[in-house]
Amino acid sequence: MNTFRALALTVAMLMFCLPSRASGQKASERTPSEEIEYQKKSGIAFMTKISQREDVLTMSSGLQIQTIKVGTGQRPRPGDLVLVNYKGFLLDGRCFSEGKEVSFPVDELIEGFREGLLLMSEGGHAVIVIPCELAYGDQGTEVIPGGATLLFDVELIKVQHKAAASPARR
Repeated sequence: MNTFRALALTVAMLMFCLPSRASGQKASERTPSEEIEYQKKSGIAFMTKISQREDVLTMSSGLQIQTIKVGTGQRPRPGDLVLVNYKGFLLDGRCFSEGKEVSFPVDELIEGFREGLLLMSEGGHAVIVIPCELAYGDQGTEVIPGGATLLFDVELIKVQHKAAASPARR
């Protein structure tokens, strides 16, 4: 399965499992608290629906991961640097971030992205579904609404393990 085919299938599922917008109300017409509530209900509906798929693993934290390709290389650990290709999507299908061969310190990522990467190995490819509690919570960001569930299509290219501490000199 190619890199974006699996993501396209997952995003297509969005069309069928998001709650309908009350009275056709657009996001711009909702109050901030109504928008957060809408985002949370949408995320719960989506995650409930995809949890029924055999190829989706749901972690105790609520994070979900769909492995597209199992990697055969090293697994990252806290403190490591990872080199990835990724695209981040909102449940409405909008891409809010993407990068090719981008290096990140694992410890500086949002909790859900970090947890998902720690489940992967070099050469692996997965779609990580992150509930709002493991992402940006109710506050959101400039481009991510508060309460939003996030989807990341991630290819883990390389892991650079944190160097072992140098022995003390005497």
